Amino acid sequence: MNRILYCASFIFAGLLMLTACSDGLDRNIEYTIYTTRASIELKEGEEFQIIASPTTQTFTYETTDTKVATVSSTGLVRAVSDGTCFINITSSGGLKRAIPVDVEKPLLPKGD
Repeated sequence: MNRILYCASFIFAGLLMLTACSDGLDRNIEYTIYTTRASIELKEGEEFQIIASPTTQTFTYETTDTKVATVSSTGLVRAVSDGTCFINITSSGGLKRAIPVDVEKPLLPKGD
């Protein structure tokens, strides 16, 4: 009797292992660039460093309007003048992401 239970449990364990090795359900995995912020709001003259991942890839940065904001090759955004633009990020793996940038003029204190 013990021998039959042993064989049955061995066969059951083997079947469980086989089902665990199957392809499983189809998964819709979305590959994207992750950044520290989804959008950037700055005052004229301020800077913000974009940190992008996955870190296994390298990134290039480009602005859609250099009159509003500039971006360095390392992702440092500098607010130039009032307006909106996008920072386009492209990874070495072909992923792309656009981050909206809103630049405002700083409020000046009212005189007495």
